[in-house]
Amino acid sequence: MKKLLLVSTLIVLFINSYGQPGTPDSSFGTNGIVNVLIDSGATCMKLLALPGNKLLAAGTYLENGRTHFHLTRFNADGSVDNSFGNNGTGIDLDTTYMAVYGAIRQPDGRIIVCGDYYDGQGYRMKLVRFTAIGKVDSSFGVNGRAVTQVTTGTNNTYGRNVLLQPDGKIILAGCTNNGGTDMKFIVMRYTANGVLDASYGTNGITVTDIGPKDDNAYAAAIQADGKVVHVGDTYDGSHWQLAALRYDTSGHLDNAFGTNGQVLMPIGTDVYGYSVLIQGSGQKIVIGAHSQGNYNLLLRLNSNGAVDNSFGVNGISARSFKTFDATNRIDTLSNGDIIMSARTTGNNMYAWAKFSSMGVLDTTIGDSGLVTITVNSSYDNVTSMAIDDSNHVVIGGYYNTTSGYKIAMARFKSGVKPPITNNVQHVSAASSLELYPVPATSKLNIGINNTSPASYKISIVDAAGHIVMQWQTSNSSVYHSTVDISTLPAGRYWLHAGGLQGSIAKGFVIVR
Repeated sequence: MKKLLLVSTLIVLFINSYGQPGTPDSSFGTNGIVNVLIDSGATCMKLLALPGNKLLAAGTYLENGRTHFHLTRFNADGSVDNSFGNNGTGIDLDTTYMAVYGAIRQPDGRIIVCGDYYDGQGYRMKLVRFTAIGKVDSSFGVNGRAVTQVTTGTNNTYGRNVLLQPDGKIILAGCTNNGGTDMKFIVMRYTANGVLDASYGTNGITVTDIGPKDDNAYAAAIQADGKVVHVGDTYDGSHWQLAALRYDTSGHLDNAFGTNGQVLMPIGTDVYGYSVLIQGSGQKIVIGAHSQGNYNLLLRLNSNGAVDNSFGVNGISARSFKTFDATNRIDTLSNGDIIMSARTTGNNMYAWAKFSSMGVLDTTIGDSGLVTITVNSSYDNVTSMAIDDSNHVVIGGYYNTTSGYKIAMARFKSGVKPPITNNVQHVSAASSLELYPVPATSKLNIGINNTSPASYKISIVDAAGHIVMQWQTSNSSVYHSTVDISTLPAGRYWLHAGGLQGSIAKGFVIVR
C-alpha cells in the first residue's frame, strides 16, 4: 500500500506541473536558456539526458589552439555539476585536433564518445570511454581509447554515431573514402572492452558504396533485434537522394530490407537524411530529413523498408523551418509523440516541432506548430536534442564569441505529462535507475547503481496502480537484470524499487 501511495502521490504532482506546451522552462538557467564558456571554449555536439533531469554535453574542447574530446555535466537547473570530472568537465588529451559527433551512456553510467582525429595526413575514427565521474576509463581499448586504422594517408574516415547493443557490444558508424575519392557508409563493431570484433562484417568492418558519387552517413539506430539502420544521403551525379541501409547482426546488408538492404528515395529535387529512430515493436523506422524548399521531413518506413503510407500523408510529414541549413534531430516523448529540432530564421534561433506518433503536426503550439527561441543574437549551431525524465525538450548547440565557443542549451515544456521521474526524493542509496529500451517490447533491462550496498523489492506497477510483477534483489552496489515483459499488455508502467534505505522509481512504456 505504501508503494502504491508513493506512486499515486507522484502522479498527482506531475499532472500539476508539466506546464504549458512550447514555453521555455524558467527553472532552467535564465528564462530557459543556458550559455556556458568552458575555459578557452567548448562545443556541444551531442546532448544526453541523465537521471534526475541532469544533462551531459559532449563536444570539442579548445586548448592552446588544439581540440580535444570533452564531456560537461549539468545539474537539473542548468548549472555546471562540479562533482563531475574537473570542475564539471572531463577531457581526453590523448591526441590533438579531434572532433566529437556522438556519445552514449552505458547502463553502469560510463560514457562512450565517438568522433575522429587528425593524424597529420587524414582523419581517423576514434572511441573514448569515460567513467561515470568523468575520467578517461583506462580499462577500455588502449588506455581508454579505441582506434582502428581504416584509411591511410590523405584518405579520411569520420565517426558519426556510437550505438550500444543489448549484449554490451559497441557499434561505431560513419563514413569513409577508403579505397577511392568518394565517401561511403561504414559500420564497425567493438567488444564491450573496446577491441575490434573480427566476427562482424569483414574483420570487424563493413564498408558500403551506394552510388557512383559521394554517400554521406549522418545517423544510425539499433533495433531491438540488434540490426543497425544507417541513414544519410547519396549523390547520383545530378541529385541527392535519401539513403537508408540496414545491417544484420553479423554486419552484412540485410536483404529483407528494401533492395539488397538499401532504400534510396528521391524526394523533390534534393533530399538529405539527418536522423533516425526506431518506433515500437513493429520496428517502424522514422527518418528525419531535409528537402530543397526549406522543409524538414519525417518519413516512416515499415520493417521491410517500404514506405508506411499510414504515417502523415503517404508516409511523410513536413514542416518548414524557414532556412536551408537545417540539419534536424528527432526524438520521442514518453507518449510516443515525435519531436524534431533544427535551426531557423536567419540562423539565430533554436526551433522545434511536435508530431503525433502517426505523423500529425501539432499546430496548437508555437507559431502554427513551430516553437522558436533566440539563444544568441549572432550565428547559432543547433547540433543535438534530448528528452529528459520530465519530458522537457532540451536543444543543444554552441556559438562563437570573442572569448571562445560557448555551449548553449534551451529547455522547453512539451505539454506531455511525464509518467514519473527517476529521482523520487532520492531517499534511497540508489544513485541512478536505468531502464532500456524505452519504449520496451518483450524485454526490459534494469540497472541500479548504489552509493553503498543495498537490496530492493522491485515492483512493476500498471497505470491502474496494480502490481503486475514483483521480486527481491540481493544486497549489492550494482544490480543489472533483464526481465521478460512479453506477457504484459501495451501501456504505461512504473518500476519501483524499495528497501530499508528508501525507494526510487521510473516510468516506462510497453508497445506492441
